[in-house]
Amino acid sequence: MRNWYVDLWLTLLAMGIINSEKRTATPKYVEWSILLFGIIFLVFLVLVSYAIRPCSDDLYFYAEFLDKGWFSSIWEMGTNIRFTGFLVFNTLCLLVSDFQDFPLVFFVFYLLLFSFLLFSTYRLIKTFLTHFFQAENTSCLQVFNLSLLFTAAFYFSTINAQEVWFWTIATTIYLLPIPLLFLAISELIKYRTKRSYLTSGILFFLIGGMVENLVLTMVSIVVVVSFYKWLQSRKIDWRLLLSILALLVLPILSVIHSGLGKRIKNEAYYSVENGIFKTLYSDYDFGLNYNRLTIILIILILVFYIANRIKDQVKQSSWNVKKMLLLSVIVLIVSFITTFLPMFYVYGNFGPARASLPFFLVLIILIFCWTFLLGLKNQVNRIYFLPVSIFAILMMGIFSFIQQIKTSRFAHEYDKRVREIRNQKDSKAPFLVAKPLPDSGVIPSQELNKLGETPAMTSYYLGRVNGINKDVYLDTILLKKSEK
Repeated sequence: MRNWYVDLWLTLLAMGIINSEKRTATPKYVEWSILLFGIIFLVFLVLVSYAIRPCSDDLYFYAEFLDKGWFSSIWEMGTNIRFTGFLVFNTLCLLVSDFQDFPLVFFVFYLLLFSFLLFSTYRLIKTFLTHFFQAENTSCLQVFNLSLLFTAAFYFSTINAQEVWFWTIATTIYLLPIPLLFLAISELIKYRTKRSYLTSGILFFLIGGMVENLVLTMVSIVVVVSFYKWLQSRKIDWRLLLSILALLVLPILSVIHSGLGKRIKNEAYYSVENGIFKTLYSDYDFGLNYNRLTIILIILILVFYIANRIKDQVKQSSWNVKKMLLLSVIVLIVSFITTFLPMFYVYGNFGPARASLPFFLVLIILIFCWTFLLGLKNQVNRIYFLPVSIFAILMMGIFSFIQQIKTSRFAHEYDKRVREIRNQKDSKAPFLVAKPLPDSGVIPSQELNKLGETPAMTSYYLGRVNGINKDVYLDTILLKKSEK
């Protein structure tokens, strides 16, 4: 078991001070390259976070917050099952004294969220390596690189990551429960104390107040794992049963207080009347293109490399590959059913692309784990990994650079639009006009409607949350000029 100062020294390696476990070892160029790839990805997240601006439902919930307050605006929804996520968003609204404060508040929120996601991923991977592979001596750099690679793979495998990762009202519902889940799982695995039970119970309780099909998926997977463990030992794992109960508290309250019924009725109305939800096929084609698949493949190759590097530290017991594969297939099938069956019930199709998150999260976790296991079982000449890691750096660098230009330009024009709208406060016109915005890149935006169209949320609420009780429409003259 390492002393604390050895772990501290290895942490400094990951920060770039020195990179050698053994003084006589050959420099680990590939591990440095993986670290650089991960740092570029983190820089991408930070720069994009600085450009995120409120749109669509963000404006609606902020208007509800201004009108009804922090708690009442959520309670009047009938204790909607997404209670926790909505209250997190309302808490962000509490920190805003003026609408123009949102960029800074959002930026700090996303910095904390992404740090939390990376920390919880690191802790979960470290826990798995220690408890299932007895690899206590795995360096902090290698665990940190695995955490960076998984976080990047998770982002690029997310269908419609634009909304899940960067649309704040959706982020508090879809993305926020993921680090909570990782932390709860690592608590259950690592410790068997009352404190760990309480901590994991609170975390599962909070997750229960977020996205519905994720809760259903987690409950179903926990049931499958519990049954699998019972078949092996004929003993009930009370920790898993308590996890199920904690997950179900808020959903049960939502059913009792009519919140779930109200949400189903509301979503079914919009999906039928307005046709705003696409099928999974069209969103899949948009959300997971060949560039994303290429990056995911490269990430998996680098995961294979790290497994090669630490295979000598792992105590490989006699794994029953057939049973593990069967369990993986069952978990994947269960996650597919629990992810999409509720969508078919409400919408009659696969529903909005962001709702596919639970299935694709389980899928990327399984692919990541099986790639790691293959890396432990099979040795490949390490010389082949260096060009792959360099190619990964180039792809991530180009992607980040392009998105930074797009998102920063969009943010600048958005802020300029808000100032122009405020300058029209004393206008006698029955509505306000604004210039069209440029492409927002990987962050979400909802363009204003043209005059004569039924105003969507941005057109209806953008003026009102800035203290002007008027709809905002596109300046058609400027729009025609931009289209030429």
